[in-house]
Amino acid sequence: MIRTPIEIEGQRVLIREIRLGDADPVWQLINDEEVVRWTIQIPHPYPADGATKFIRKCRRQWRKGEAFVFAEILQQTREFLGVISLSNVALRHGCAELGFWTGRPYWRKGLTTEAVGLALRFAFEELGLHRIYASTFKPNVGSRKVLERNGFKLEGVMREAVVRYGQRHDFLNYGILSQEFSTE
Repeated sequence: MIRTPIEIEGQRVLIREIRLGDADPVWQLINDEEVVRWTIQIPHPYPADGATKFIRKCRRQWRKGEAFVFAEILQQTREFLGVISLSNVALRHGCAELGFWTGRPYWRKGLTTEAVGLALRFAFEELGLHRIYASTFKPNVGSRKVLERNGFKLEGVMREAVVRYGQRHDFLNYGILSQEFSTE
């Protein structure tokens, strides 16, 4: 079992275990069609009770070691920025899936890139994982840049594999190995 509470600090952001007190900012930021446009499972509009249900599920998964879901927080103001997750954790194989979303007011500032780096540090140093993988829609240039800036390599393209808003899209698969990760 991983100790809690966990708070991992970077230069401008920190990540910590998501908590019920985050429900309102989660709902406020995720209830934006542009934020969820390139996600597979997040509906729009987001249900009023959706954030609370999501956080309760995350906390159960954390206790079981199945997933580790973090709130992305701006250190200076303590503003909630978004969510970073390590899910489908397979300790036996040393792998997990990375997912993330950030509220639109915080895009293009390098904050998510920093937060993802902190989550990778947790995955490799605390959990002792060997490989982290992530997927994104091909048109989602912002997420692709976040992954690539953190050392992820494009491993493959699943052509027209996902449908969002009635359109088929290519899905890009990325991965990073523990020895490829750098904290610099």
